[in-house]
Amino acid sequence: MTSTTDSHQVKKLTENFSEGVSKENEISAAAAKHFFSFLEQCKTPDEFYNNLLSHAKIEYSEFSKKFPAPHLKILDIGVGRGESSVFLAHQGHHVFSVEPSIDFCNLISFIKNKFKLKIDVINTVGEETDKIEEKDFDVVIFNASLHHCDNPDLALKNAFNLLKTRGIIFLSSEIQIRPWVNKKRWYWLLENFPQKMKHYGGNEHAYYSWEYVQMLKKAGFKQVKRLPSGQFLSPMYRIKYDLNAKPLAQRNLKEKTIFAIRCGYYFAMALLVRLPILYQPLSSISLLPAQFYAVKLNNSDFKTQQKIAGGT
Repeated sequence: MTSTTDSHQVKKLTENFSEGVSKENEISAAAAKHFFSFLEQCKTPDEFYNNLLSHAKIEYSEFSKKFPAPHLKILDIGVGRGESSVFLAHQGHHVFSVEPSIDFCNLISFIKNKFKLKIDVINTVGEETDKIEEKDFDVVIFNASLHHCDNPDLALKNAFNLLKTRGIIFLSSEIQIRPWVNKKRWYWLLENFPQKMKHYGGNEHAYYSWEYVQMLKKAGFKQVKRLPSGQFLSPMYRIKYDLNAKPLAQRNLKEKTIFAIRCGYYFAMALLVRLPILYQPLSSISLLPAQFYAVKLNNSDFKTQQKIAGGT
C-alpha cells in the first residue's frame, strides 16, 4: 500500500501554515506512514476506528444521540488520522474532513475509497474554513482541535457562519486546565516536561472550561452546555483500555493494587457525571473534563426559547 493519493481527491485550501502547525504536520507525516500499514489489515471501517489509539467511537456515539436526524452534512475539523470522520460516514452521514496534515488527508482519502464512504477531504485549518464552498452544515465538530488553533475565536466564528440555523456544534476532548494551575505555569511545564504533559510536539494551547463556554458565546452560539465524556460514562471501556495497554498478568502486585483502585475510581466517576447537580458545577470550574455543545439560533428563535423557558 502507498501513501500517494491523486491530488484531486484532497481539496487543498491552505498553502502556508503557521510555524506551530507546520511543526505539527512534520510529526503527523511519520504517524501517517504507520497507519497506512495498519489500514492494510482492516477489512471494515469498524476495524479502523476501533484502533487502540482512538476514542472516536465512544465519544462520537454519545454525540450522535444529540444529532437532529440521520444522514446529516457534518464538518469534522482537525480529524487527525480520520477515525471520527470514518465512524460518522459509516453511520450514513456526509462528512467533510478538515485536517492540516496533507499526509493524514491522503490517509483519509485512501480510507474513503477503500470503504466507499461519503467523505470530502479538505486540507486546511479551522481559521481558514471560511474558504470552504459548501455551506449550511447540520453539525460542526472540533475533534480535540480547537486548542490547536492559533486563533480559536476566528475558527469558531467560521464554524458559526458555515452552520445552518439550528445547526449544532460540539467541542470534543479539548485540553482543560485545572483551576489551581496558572496558565503561565502550564506552558512552562509543557516546554520543560513534555513527556509528563503527554505532549507529542504539536501546536498546543490550553484553556479553562469556562473559557471554551465564553468563546462559543462570543462566536454567537446559544444554549451552550457542558456534557460528560463518553469515556467517563463507560467505566468498562476505560478498564478495557487500561488492560489493552498492559494485561493484568504482566503487572506486579503493586501495579495490580493501583489498577484495582483505578477501577473503583472509574465506576465512582461514572456515577458522579450522571448527576447534573454535581457534574455541572465541577465541570464549570475544570475539576471534571467536559465536552461542549451549542446551537446556532437566529434572534427570533432565541427569544422564543427564552419565553418557553420563562425568560424575558
